[in-house]
Amino acid sequence: MPWLASVPGWIWIGLAFIYGAIIGSFLNVLIYRLPRGEEVVKTPSHCPSCGAPIPFYLNIPIISWLILRGKAVCCGARIKIHYFLIELACASLTAYLFAQFGLSFEFLSTWILSCLLLVLLVTDWQTMRLPDVLTLPGALLGLIFAAAGVRTDLIDALLGIGVGAGGFLGIALLYRATRGQEGMGMGDVKLMAMVGAFLGWHATLLVVVLGSILGLVAGIVFIVFSGGGAKTKIPFGSFLCVAALLVMLWGGPILGWYAGLLSAGNTS
Repeated sequence: MPWLASVPGWIWIGLAFIYGAIIGSFLNVLIYRLPRGEEVVKTPSHCPSCGAPIPFYLNIPIISWLILRGKAVCCGARIKIHYFLIELACASLTAYLFAQFGLSFEFLSTWILSCLLLVLLVTDWQTMRLPDVLTLPGALLGLIFAAAGVRTDLIDALLGIGVGAGGFLGIALLYRATRGQEGMGMGDVKLMAMVGAFLGWHATLLVVVLGSILGLVAGIVFIVFSGGGAKTKIPFGSFLCVAALLVMLWGGPILGWYAGLLSAGNTS
């Protein structure tokens, strides 16, 4: 259709934002229902507090939360802010990635990974769980995209799985052998397999380093404010998801900045 070429780019980006907001609403459904073992497609939207059905005009992504001021009409219960934030984040990421890559397989690959990471980030934060139903199919999708030469190649993707999943598996097994208890869940291992399959080994190594730094800083904060001591549990997978999102979006500049620091250190 020749007329499509005359449509201004900002309109397409706006449509991408709206589409992303709609998908963000579905991501919120996954965040709530997957840990509870609930059906995610056929069951109509309902209030998580009282179970009352939510009419479509009160279920408009981003807008409804703002209009309702974060409170359910049916029972007055507080609607958690992550509903709004996930919809806004997914909308913004979709628009940004579309502006970067257009309608391409690279856009599709990066967009799928970002959606998976958003769901896993919040799910792990709330429940300390990283559902296999997301991480394992996600790893397979990453390998499929890599086999097609999208973002990386198959060898790089397999090395990424080795660096990410293999490294964390080794740490988990070593901790269990030396301390006699679980120190890291297998969910983190599967999460890093997914990240490695999508991003390849160089970027995955950066995710490991950045995620570990974020997790360490957060762990210290958690211990100080909770008073739980060294055994305080933290949602480490959430920080790996944040790191993966940062590396996915700005991995090149981050590596360039780090290389610049190394060069400056060597010449001083």
